[in-house]
Amino acid sequence: MGMDWHSSGITTSVIGALKRGLGPLEKELGIYVCGGRGKYSRQTPHQLVSVGDRVGFDGSELATASRLVAKVDSAAVQDGFQLYLHGFIVTDEAHWIVVQQGMNGELKQARRYHWLSEGMASFVDEPHAAIDGPEQGEIVNLTDHRAEASGDMQVGAHLAGAGWHCTRACRAGTIPGGA
Repeated sequence: MGMDWHSSGITTSVIGALKRGLGPLEKELGIYVCGGRGKYSRQTPHQLVSVGDRVGFDGSELATASRLVAKVDSAAVQDGFQLYLHGFIVTDEAHWIVVQQGMNGELKQARRYHWLSEGMASFVDEPHAAIDGPEQGEIVNLTDHRAEASGDMQVGAHLAGAGWHCTRACRAGTIPGGA
């Protein structure tokens, strides 16, 4: 999918198409697509709680994971890209993936952030399955294990401001839907 200014909307279109196309089959398939672009991304936590209530997993735990994923990519990966898309896909077993996308208006480029619950050990210690986009110089990535001391201080302070305490506790915590 495209990463330049004019074709980055393909990611948004694919998430939207999955949401509309799989919606009628979600119970049969056991796959639920939540979130989307802009205001729809902010509905993700509520959608996850609703799915959890219908299916039988702890949707509030996944709502917290959704918020944490968004916070990590907006605060701990300092790359000049503003997030505008948050797609959260979850199964009946509460396994999940997240695809987020950010845009750098000055460079007219997009970057995608991929998360996968299976095998993920931490939200703040190299949690990404992939980060995809054109090379654009140095990035301050506080989730890199080499930035642990700095990341603990900065990410902890930022998340505490949002009402979360997440330094070593997140590193050692249980990942909802994880391995």
